[in-house]
Amino acid sequence: MPEHYGKITEFKNIDGKTANEQGFFFRINGQNCKIMTYKGKEEEVRIPDAINGKPVKVIGKRAFAKKNIRSVVLPNRLKRIGEEAFFQCKLQSLKLPETIEKIEENAFSECEELTTVMLKGKRKSFDVSWHAFAKTPYIKKTDLVVLGNMLIRVNDVDEGTKTLKIPDGIAVITKAAVDNGEIRYNVADKITRLKIPASVRKIEEKAFQRLYRLNEVEVETTPRSCFLCLEKEVFGSLFNALGYYSSGFGFLGKLKEKELGNMTLYSTGNVRFENLKLAHYSGSVFSTCCNEWDIYIPKSETCKEAFWESIQLKYQTWNSQFYFRLNLEDYYNLMMKVKSLREQLQMATFLALNGLREKGLLFLQKHINKAVEIAIKENDTEQLKLYAHFHLLDEEKGFRIRHGKYLIEKYQNSAGEYLKNWI
Repeated sequence: MPEHYGKITEFKNIDGKTANEQGFFFRINGQNCKIMTYKGKEEEVRIPDAINGKPVKVIGKRAFAKKNIRSVVLPNRLKRIGEEAFFQCKLQSLKLPETIEKIEENAFSECEELTTVMLKGKRKSFDVSWHAFAKTPYIKKTDLVVLGNMLIRVNDVDEGTKTLKIPDGIAVITKAAVDNGEIRYNVADKITRLKIPASVRKIEEKAFQRLYRLNEVEVETTPRSCFLCLEKEVFGSLFNALGYYSSGFGFLGKLKEKELGNMTLYSTGNVRFENLKLAHYSGSVFSTCCNEWDIYIPKSETCKEAFWESIQLKYQTWNSQFYFRLNLEDYYNLMMKVKSLREQLQMATFLALNGLREKGLLFLQKHINKAVEIAIKENDTEQLKLYAHFHLLDEEKGFRIRHGKYLIEKYQNSAGEYLKNWI
């Protein structure tokens, strides 16, 4: 390994001709540069920080795959490492820059000598899973594989206690942290108890989806906060009502079987699942037992993650109850960022039916004419009934009767027939 590895402070910028001479073939995209492939023969490689003055932010798919590279210094502004970028290389250790945002599947898989991966600084999270390091000594050498302050892999737990205890200081448990992929036995089948420290602030999707024998989850609380972000399907699919959970397997199924009573919605936005019903998925609507109304999930790709982060898990130690918390203020702020008016109207309807009634109604009133037009066009009588329930079809609320008559004549459907009763 070169002496300068991990100690470089100077910024390395080379021109395109020099880059090609050194074996780097690249593509300039706007103000950024992407390494497409490497044709050099060096065992110790330093990827330039910039080519022709454009920072190298992406390493492309299989760019360095199957090369006899024993060490690499990554660009100091690197954001993404592509699929199988260093597949079957001879890397022994790796230092990730603090700018990294995503490591794609199998980026370092089958690097049979890779034992150490370091991350500069502590990150809230970036997009990485153990699959990025599949079939490497690094991912196998300990029971719990920790990268920075993230738990990315669970290989084994104590046979006697059968408890998965997340180490204090872990802030993020990454997606599919418990997985059967390379394990000779099913570690998920061992785990009956889960202990989560207060340091954990985010559990990514499907982290514990295969813990079918899980009986107890203990979440440490602090005076400051007892909330943590819970992404979708953390304990398995909420949408598979006919799968494992309705059969009594899995943590969600066990919660369901407790039959603790009815759920109520508090004005603070806390949704209390005392009787946890299994949800089902239909289109873009996440149907729950929340007063039989729907929590609308925006289809917008830029908002999906933000939506799921606004649904949080809360555990009350004094009564051993779980709560799913939907922060309605966060949901409202998210609504204002959605570009589709149709989606905004659906979200505003949910708010009007729940804890932020005034803000939801104000938004609906402001857009009532377009809202009615969308409902008539889609023949959505139920949505029109809600507008009528909120008295939004009154002229004093801004609804234009003349516009309503035009819509009735244009579309001639059952929704239009319903609207005739209100104009």
